[in-house]
Amino acid sequence: VDGRLLELDDELTLEGGLVYAMLSNRLSRRGTVVFRGTVGGVDIPTCANFLKNDHVFKCKDHDGLDIKVHSGFASYLFNKINGVSKYDRIIACLKYFHDTIPDDLKDDYELYVTGHSLGGSLSNMFAFAAAHEEKDHPLFKKIRVVTFASPVVGNMGYNKAFQKLERLGRLSLLRISNKGDVICTRPLPGYTQNGVNMHLLPDGKKMELRYRNTKGIFTQVTPDPLKCHSFPEYEQRLFSSVHSDILERSYEEIMLTGGNFTE
Repeated sequence: VDGRLLELDDELTLEGGLVYAMLSNRLSRRGTVVFRGTVGGVDIPTCANFLKNDHVFKCKDHDGLDIKVHSGFASYLFNKINGVSKYDRIIACLKYFHDTIPDDLKDDYELYVTGHSLGGSLSNMFAFAAAHEEKDHPLFKKIRVVTFASPVVGNMGYNKAFQKLERLGRLSLLRISNKGDVICTRPLPGYTQNGVNMHLLPDGKKMELRYRNTKGIFTQVTPDPLKCHSFPEYEQRLFSSVHSDILERSYEEIMLTGGNFTE
């Protein structure tokens, strides 16, 4: 068996909270972190907490940038439970996993991070922090992120720091959104999306593929917002035959199509 479950933290499954899994695949030389989306309970007020947190990355040497991020997502990832944050726990597990890889294969392994909705925003923030803070560790030298239906994470200062990591080749983000999914929009001034965006259109129309592509909330109002946010709707639009030429490209080729990390 090539795939293996490294860790599953579902302690908070019933009441909501940060739930994640870590997997490895020997054939593809890949480690993957998956964050779960919103299920209710405390997740809803956490997602709605758009107050900007300006201290999580304040002392992290980001060239003096005024970095502010979504307070709810930051609390899930960095608040300590019994003295340890979920971020620290995931990093420790990934390092342990890397230690178990044979020495002659260690440099071949890559790290992917993914999630839907709340899980997409946690993927974004986790990968950003890991790409900066763990830059000397081989598993974190180039982190690839794929998110679905992800809310905004940070301000323009966060985006500038994100772009620096993109230019250095340490971090890349493919953000997939649906037209009509208001969750992916900018609800308040000052927030912006990151990475290359696949914006999926209904009725068999071809996607928009461009860099960042932040949408205002009123441009995405629809009579059926829950359907537009659902994973089945994302799957149906993404794998439409009209996208066959795009989906035949590699991850790197799609990223090159999207932009130059300076907008």
